[in-house]
Amino acid sequence: MKVDRLRFSQKSWTVLTGFWLTALTLVGYSRSLKGPFVFDDFVFILNNSAVQDLPYLLRQLQLPFSSGRAVSLLSFYCNHLFDGFEVEGYHFFNLLLHSANSLLLFLMLIRLQNGAVRENHPNVPFSGWDSLIAFVTASLFAVHPLLSSTVLYITQRSSQLVTMFTLLAFMSYLQARCFSPKLLRFWTWSFLCLLFYWLAFKSKNMALTGLGLPLIHEGVLATASGRFRQFLKRGSIGILILGWGIGTYFQSADYLLKGNAFLGFNSDSLWGPWTHFQTMTRVLMHYWKLLMLPLPQWLSIDHDFSISPGYADPWAISAIGAHLIIITVMVLFARNKFVLAALGIGWFYLTLGPYLVVPQRDLFVEYKLYLPSIGYFLITADLLRILTDGQVARIFPPAAFAIFSIVIIAGTAGIWQRSAAFSSGVALWKDAVSKAPVKDRALYNLGNEYSKLEENGVALIYYQKALQVNIANNHARLNMARLYSRMKRYEDALVTYHQILTTLSNYRPENLGKIPFQAFSEAARLHSVLRQWEKAIPLFHKAIEWDPQHSNIYAELGRAYAQVRQPENAIFFLNQALTRNSQSFLAHYYLGGLLGQMGKPEAALKHLRIVTQLEPENPDHFNNLGIVYRMLGNYHSAQKVFRQALKLNPNHPQAQENLISVIQLLPVLKKIDPAIQISLIK
Repeated sequence: MKVDRLRFSQKSWTVLTGFWLTALTLVGYSRSLKGPFVFDDFVFILNNSAVQDLPYLLRQLQLPFSSGRAVSLLSFYCNHLFDGFEVEGYHFFNLLLHSANSLLLFLMLIRLQNGAVRENHPNVPFSGWDSLIAFVTASLFAVHPLLSSTVLYITQRSSQLVTMFTLLAFMSYLQARCFSPKLLRFWTWSFLCLLFYWLAFKSKNMALTGLGLPLIHEGVLATASGRFRQFLKRGSIGILILGWGIGTYFQSADYLLKGNAFLGFNSDSLWGPWTHFQTMTRVLMHYWKLLMLPLPQWLSIDHDFSISPGYADPWAISAIGAHLIIITVMVLFARNKFVLAALGIGWFYLTLGPYLVVPQRDLFVEYKLYLPSIGYFLITADLLRILTDGQVARIFPPAAFAIFSIVIIAGTAGIWQRSAAFSSGVALWKDAVSKAPVKDRALYNLGNEYSKLEENGVALIYYQKALQVNIANNHARLNMARLYSRMKRYEDALVTYHQILTTLSNYRPENLGKIPFQAFSEAARLHSVLRQWEKAIPLFHKAIEWDPQHSNIYAELGRAYAQVRQPENAIFFLNQALTRNSQSFLAHYYLGGLLGQMGKPEAALKHLRIVTQLEPENPDHFNNLGIVYRMLGNYHSAQKVFRQALKLNPNHPQAQENLISVIQLLPVLKKIDPAIQISLIK
């Protein structure tokens, strides 16, 4: 095959590549379209009111230093606007994003080869090989099995959006540097570069590392051209480093300031900056391994990864040495004008670098690699460029075609297999447990999935296994207590709740999240179910200490005080509930009933009217309201609401009896035969 035969117009290559990458993505991921929402999809999409609140999302976009994933949530808002919560639309949107990112990688490689590579290889003319190299590399990106976790896991759309806007920003920067700062085009492309970086940050805060990509690019070019000293003298490098540092700070501040630095580990005492750094150097080496060899048995939504102990973990020291060698190779690549490979190594370490020093909940997860993987594919493109250079090009095309076909088929098969793991929550976490059998989160989440299916015995087994692996996993213990309650094993549930409560002092309050409030409030409610009011009251008070704004807890505490015949305390806490939420159903319901029992029907009437408005389909509420009207002597209104109760439930015995009693009290009907009274009721 001659190089001339590969000559097409740039537009033809782009159109061809766009169709090919879209088709490749849709075929590879077609099995996943009906895959259900899993794991954090419930938190970020199904149970997230922001997904349906456009004004809130627009306000989030305006906050200068807060990511909030506003752009990601806006994309979910658009999905919900057109598809509701039909999962196919969300998956299809993710597939389109992956196709778009593959195409952007193709265009960026074309731009880099026309620019950075040609600047350092002026004697090598542009040819169709450049487009073919970009085409092959983008195809490999589209079917790389390691990236499937990001594409299949709907919530990780944020990583896809970050990558898309970062690629657009970097390409805008490449365009801007082609023009003099005196030209309008320079400022137009510079503005677009900053706009895309801002959109990337608003998708996920990890995008701030992208601010350093122009620095890496300029450093590689300066090294390749022998002008590195001049590069160091330029003031722009200081600005870029400052921007990268500020970005890293804001990325880490959310964790450090909220005290979540230890959540990636089983115990606060295990964490330390050096321990974390050592551990993450090993993680990065595993990322390299998965990028180069994404075998199915190594891929999982969750990975078990041990913490590097002490100050001289041999494996961590070896990993640090390996990283230093790779960075040295990057410099050698740059000096020998392998610009794409050098830029790729820099891209990988720049986008993953903050994780070496910034604590996070998840040490080793695949979706963090979506943006850094661009660096790996830049290296791949440079390798392909070497294979198409000189004499090697004569034998490359037929061999490359065969290898390319095999890799595409293997990648598609890998994606097909990973799609099966995302076919259900049980399948997803079974797969994770089989590959990380001592990871308590995988065991705990598999228990959650069986609990949703009401396979309580199996769920209980996996909760117990999670606690055997990590006795500090109070999430597993909390769900186990809920499971016991559902199974009506109340004593076991209370024992489990109190196990959580006795361990709270072992942790920093800021690291516990909502667990204390949930444990105190749910244990108190269970005591209320068992009518153990004296035991419930102090637990409700503790729950209020952890969440003073939760109106229903005040209402339930007020009810508990009413049951132990302390009406003053009951009324006080019920009014506290209404202060926090004037439409609190429980507060109005309990307060109306209590005031009625205390012989204050005028005060009770207001609350019971609101109760019927909040739950207009419940006949019991109309029956209670009718009783209060009867106490006030308003028999006509009482008759009306009793009839409304019977309209909702014609067989409601109390409403029938109460209606008869009211009719008998009406002056006009006192002397009517009882049989006629009954017919009037009917």
